Amino acid sequence: MLNLIKPYIARLLTSDALLNTKRLIFHYKRQLTKSPKIVIVCLRIDDPYSYLLLQVLKTFQARFNLYYQFKIVHEVQKAMYPEYPLWQKNAFNDAQYLSKLFNLSFPTSPLNSNIETKEFSCRLVALEQDSTFIDKALTLFDHYWHGNDTELQLDEKSSETLNLLADQLLENELAQKKKGHYLSGSLYFEGEYYWGLDRLHHLEKRLLQQLKSNSQPLFYFHRDQHVLAFNHGTVTKQSKIDCFKAKPIEVYWSLRSPYSYIGLIRVIKLAEHYQTPLVIKPVLPMVMRDLPVPSAKRSYILHDAKREAKKYGIPFGFIADPLGKGVERCYALFDYAKTEGKEINFLKNYATAVWTQGVQSDTDKGLKAIVEKSGLDWLHAKQIVKNQEWRQWANENLAELYAHNLWGVPSFIYNNQSVFGQDRLWLIEQKIVEDL
Repeated sequence: MLNLIKPYIARLLTSDALLNTKRLIFHYKRQLTKSPKIVIVCLRIDDPYSYLLLQVLKTFQARFNLYYQFKIVHEVQKAMYPEYPLWQKNAFNDAQYLSKLFNLSFPTSPLNSNIETKEFSCRLVALEQDSTFIDKALTLFDHYWHGNDTELQLDEKSSETLNLLADQLLENELAQKKKGHYLSGSLYFEGEYYWGLDRLHHLEKRLLQQLKSNSQPLFYFHRDQHVLAFNHGTVTKQSKIDCFKAKPIEVYWSLRSPYSYIGLIRVIKLAEHYQTPLVIKPVLPMVMRDLPVPSAKRSYILHDAKREAKKYGIPFGFIADPLGKGVERCYALFDYAKTEGKEINFLKNYATAVWTQGVQSDTDKGLKAIVEKSGLDWLHAKQIVKNQEWRQWANENLAELYAHNLWGVPSFIYNNQSVFGQDRLWLIEQKIVEDL
């Protein structure tokens, strides 16, 4: 009975009506109390996304007349980063792409491991109430990330003062947990979190709506391009086909990941446009691999996936969680769909069914609807749905993913370009265009 109700609960929690109601309550409360627009900014000295975000805050503040409250954190919430070393390595490479895109400062080589992050964190937290925080914090971040901290003259502080600053760091970390979030390099505004440069345009759009402005967000940079190369008339259809015969887009994918669902819809369009082969490589969800996904993380991902799906015009929110049996039945039928040349359509239909149509795929009724919509034979599917052979290739796919120094889904590989997250499909497209 509970499983039948859950899709309706998910639809309510992700509904525009509930979101708009919450926003109106915050908006009128601020007006009644005549309070400024306060944005809480959470930063971490060794987080590359914090460094990039800090560099655009002045421009953002001036545009919307915001008041910032800065909160410095030091420790990461390890349960939120099940493969933190891989996350860290990817974040450094990812920040290089973003810095070039926005013409921001970022080093070209990794950090000096001897730099004392705790001391820098204490220096930053001591500046939280400083009216010139952004300028002074940027100086610290510059010295930290570019490895020339020896040139920085730091005021001597007593051990008692440093202990008090360390206590403030801990207090900030606990406050962030209490608000149900875990990422540094993020902004909190009236009930919602916005992570890094990637989500800044969502906050921009919200603030522009409050101002009743028709202006466009300045930081909306990862839109689908899809016509970049071929509207110039220089590339024939045949040359596209020849170019991509040996260069597929590989997608490491999980049925239970909402970002995988969104990424699949988008990469299918991308591959169709450029006539590029598409190879999907499913892996087991983290929870089914005994990796933690805390409730706060699940909640943020759910709401963030909703706004990302809405941005791309992708339905989302009437959710029947496929965890467990739903995932297993999907993967058990993947090879069958593949022999029929219908594996991409099958996964698309399956993901759409569980993420936006509330289909209970762990039941024969639900699974039959997905199978038949995909042009497959239900009687045959029913005979093989309990096979376990898929577990071997799912493990092999996961091993491949780690071999690319990636850990999460969706991840995309094209030629020598590997990226994590549907946010970086523009990099895959950029590589395709370079080939052409």
